Amino acid sequence: MILDRINTGNTLLFLSIVAMANIPLYFGVGQNQFLNFLGIQGLIISFLGASILALPDVPSLRSRTTPTDLQKAWTKLIETNNLYRDDHGFSDLISLIDRNTSRVGKKKFERLQIRTIGDYGSVPVKASESRDEIPRFQLTETIYLEQWISNEADRKYRLAGLVLLGSGFIFQLGSQLNLGL
Repeated sequence: MILDRINTGNTLLFLSIVAMANIPLYFGVGQNQFLNFLGIQGLIISFLGASILALPDVPSLRSRTTPTDLQKAWTKLIETNNLYRDDHGFSDLISLIDRNTSRVGKKKFERLQIRTIGDYGSVPVKASESRDEIPRFQLTETIYLEQWISNEADRKYRLAGLVLLGSGFIFQLGSQLNLGL
């Protein structure tokens, strides 16, 4: 799906292609036509950037903007109450927890578990270094983990949108400058 391909690297690649396409255009048309075309490109790029910037706020697209591996790992953890090292997205979930807390460090966890029986309020996410061992090491709580996953989607799309929005503005600004090219 196209939403999975939106990231800062692909955004910069897109902008490079657009900029390179303008070089032969400059030599093929007059300066005034080139500057007008540059302004229109800037407007289109700014519109794309604003649209991408708003993607995480659209309720029907919210679940699709979450990184796929994190979404799969989160869904499996919630449904089965266990997530093992060989499960899809386990390492992504561990690295997300490590970025937001300093509780993982150099430990090599084999299992994540949540236990909802008898717990009220926020449910702890516990880990163990062995697959068969009962998880006792508390990493975080589910309410925080869910928010961190949501923030990952926001960060990815908002950064790509801001890059496009800013670049579109620069293209528009460039179309207004008459530098005697």
